[in-house]
Amino acid sequence: MKVGDLVKKAPRAVHQNLASWGGHTPGLGIVIEVEPSFPNSNSYRVHWSNDYGTFWTSKDKLEIVSEARRPSNIHPRSVGNSFS
Repeated sequence: MKVGDLVKKAPRAVHQNLASWGGHTPGLGIVIEVEPSFPNSNSYRVHWSNDYGTFWTSKDKLEIVSEARRPSNIHPRSVGNSFS
């Protein structure tokens, strides 16, 4: 999981926390930060939809909906290049 991934709460996490969420699920979220203290971290900061908020969430409570794509063929342009 990486920054930019679209996530939702894993079904097990939804079932365990539904009462504390007032019967509403947080919907979808975007990973905005990975715990920087550890290279193989299992904690992700997620900004949730529907004004649910932004929280640190463990990997086992998340499910990827769509992975962020980062093109590998993009190179910085050299100064002075012209495209004619």
